[in-house]
Amino acid sequence: MQWKREILKIALFGGSFNPVHNGHIKAAKLVLEHTDCKEIWFLPCYLHPFKKNKGFAAEKDRIEMIKLAIKGQKRMKLSLFEIELGKKTGKESRTIETVSKIKRKFPKNEFFWMIGSDLVKEMEKWANFNELVHSIRFIVVPVEGHTGWRKEKWLNENRAILLPQSAACPERKGFNLW
Repeated sequence: MQWKREILKIALFGGSFNPVHNGHIKAAKLVLEHTDCKEIWFLPCYLHPFKKNKGFAAEKDRIEMIKLAIKGQKRMKLSLFEIELGKKTGKESRTIETVSKIKRKFPKNEFFWMIGSDLVKEMEKWANFNELVHSIRFIVVPVEGHTGWRKEKWLNENRAILLPQSAACPERKGFNLW
């Protein structure tokens, strides 16, 4: 008898995490609660393409903050994949490259990219947006104060998983762990 390995569903959570805050942790918990994902991988970026790393905490400090924030959360993991990729190339982090390389490295897993609804309307600015929308499904966590995002056409094309508005996270302001 041959045992069939269950496909592990993993939500990738990219960002600067400068700093990681309670909203990030709440969003990750909501994704675990409302989807079939078994793990959340926090992927701190190397160089952020929109923030240009202005005022960024040192890489090692952002990593340590994430470790502290997810301590005791068995289904939340820290992945240095994007930082290591950036160090090799010396370039800004690009989600499409991260997704492509992670899917090649872990072909037996199913990946999703999670974002807050505050980013939905900005997505078309992301590098290779159309390719990205067709390469990974998105999970969108509602953020209080952001409306109209559910009407974005790309969400339907992507078959995105939209968490219920009742699961909304508070806005980022005043939501730090530190």
